[in-house]
Amino acid sequence: MACVTKLLTQDEQAELLGKQAQEQERPAAPECNPLPPEEAWPEIASEAFCGLAGEVVKTIEPNTEADSTGLLLDFLTFFGAYVGRAIDDSAEIPRTPEDYDGMKRGPYIQVEADQHFTNLFVCKVGETSKARKGTGTRWIKKLFNKVDSAWVKRRIGHGLSSGEGLVYAVRDPEWFFEKSKEDDKRKPVLNDAGELDKRLLVVEQEFSSALQAMRREGNTLSAMLRNAWDTGDLSPMTKNNRIRATGAHISVIAHITLEELRRTLDKTELHNGLGNRFLWACVRRSKLLPFGGNIQEVRLADLAEKVRHAANWARSVQRVVWSEEAAELWAHIYTQLAEAKPGLLGAATARSEAQALRLALIYALLDFSETIKPEHLKAALAVIEYAEQSAKLIWGESTGDPVADEILDVLRAREQLTKSEVQGIFGRNLPKQRLKAAIDLLLRLRLIEVKRVPSGGRPVEIISLRKNEKNEKR
Repeated sequence: MACVTKLLTQDEQAELLGKQAQEQERPAAPECNPLPPEEAWPEIASEAFCGLAGEVVKTIEPNTEADSTGLLLDFLTFFGAYVGRAIDDSAEIPRTPEDYDGMKRGPYIQVEADQHFTNLFVCKVGETSKARKGTGTRWIKKLFNKVDSAWVKRRIGHGLSSGEGLVYAVRDPEWFFEKSKEDDKRKPVLNDAGELDKRLLVVEQEFSSALQAMRREGNTLSAMLRNAWDTGDLSPMTKNNRIRATGAHISVIAHITLEELRRTLDKTELHNGLGNRFLWACVRRSKLLPFGGNIQEVRLADLAEKVRHAANWARSVQRVVWSEEAAELWAHIYTQLAEAKPGLLGAATARSEAQALRLALIYALLDFSETIKPEHLKAALAVIEYAEQSAKLIWGESTGDPVADEILDVLRAREQLTKSEVQGIFGRNLPKQRLKAAIDLLLRLRLIEVKRVPSGGRPVEIISLRKNEKNEKR
């Protein structure tokens, strides 16, 4: 202020001070989407920053405004994507379909008939457009550009819009068979070399665009993403130009704001399983650095060498197993992870067990270990806890049914209602079957309880909140 007022006359200074006084007296305009209070923002346990992952984050974090948890998830996803799963040591292009099928597998952890590899789907959810979601990703991309610039250039993609486009980026070689003129036998002829490197990292900075594309009739993006996370075997059911991908190793880092996510993520995508294949991570700007950071290139090169060494070693590993101590810890925590959660929160976090396995696998590989140890599992569980806290902040205790949610909101204010009072919430204009469906949903999710109370005539049905830790009146 002093620097400005020196350039003003006395009258101009008095006018300026008067305006400032008026501004201070004026009540602040309410926010359209107020942010959660500071104490409600997710916190991640320090165990998540163990080993090389922690070293990377602690080196970069002082030099960026990006969220440290966002940086961690970026790094884990980049590393998992870079390690991959299918490696061919013998030829640049498989000579026959049999050669292609014989390519060996990368590191994985076995659960019954399923193999979990190191590919992750992460969505960084910013409190605003200034959450520095992309800043953190670009730092990790810069690090991996020093690890393997050719991979960064060729195998990092953008612009999710269709399932067919995703499959094409990791498509199998295509052969056709023709008779040999020499011995009249059918021999395979390579028509399309396909993409030998099945590793693909999709960095989607406008995830809302991809979510909107999924709503279009006939769009297969959601189904292909689900298959990519599950098995990596993709084959869109298209009539013309049919392509397929086998053993694709697809990882995703998506960016979106909290408001955009709530507006564009269809509830169907949450309930059909796409949502729970993502780790949801709320991120926010960590600090203000007007001139950015000043990390030395030499330090980044040192980190890159360590990452390259760990990734090269990881590719020599196949099945990773549990240590005895980690197995005991996993058995203890498994029931808690597998417990079903109600509403949209439950739909968004239903694969917590599988996500924890993949994270523990990555932490073990970063530690040059063919066994998952307690520290690797604890690091993974810290990330899972953060993702679940983030999902709760995003979707809260919403059921996804607006009628059921309205009943819950009133119950939280009044604790209990008669069935007649519930009908009154909607002006008695709601069809009975619609109201019954909403109440049945709340009962199924164990959010409410219904009791019949004698009244001298027909018993009165009293609907109240279930008194448990997750659903008490605040």
